Amino acid sequence: MKSAEWGQAGASATIVCSDCPRNGKTLFAKLAADLLVLRLGHPPHIFDTDEPDGGLIVHFPQQSEVIDLSKTTQQVALFDGMLSEPNGHFLIDLSARHFSKFFSDHRIGD
Repeated sequence: MKSAEWGQAGASATIVCSDCPRNGKTLFAKLAADLLVLRLGHPPHIFDTDEPDGGLIVHFPQQSEVIDLSKTTQQVALFDGMLSEPNGHFLIDLSARHFSKFFSDHRIGD
């Protein structure tokens, strides 16, 4: 699929992250999810990396999936999940403990 077609399909991925814990990031992620609900008419698929309990799963139990990014299988599940829905909308609540590794492991264009 060409990138122009991808954009026309309306797919989106929002990553809410911070390199410091306990600063309201999950609250902001909930607000972002609520905004997407208003915009789309339905909640996005949410990947919550604050295992084992997650923070967003309480608010969006049907659309949330708690994943452990310290496990390779869960990293694959994250990206496979996003690629399996080319018209999907995704929100990733990235915990502070995964912040540096996520962005160093998934750089594009190096």
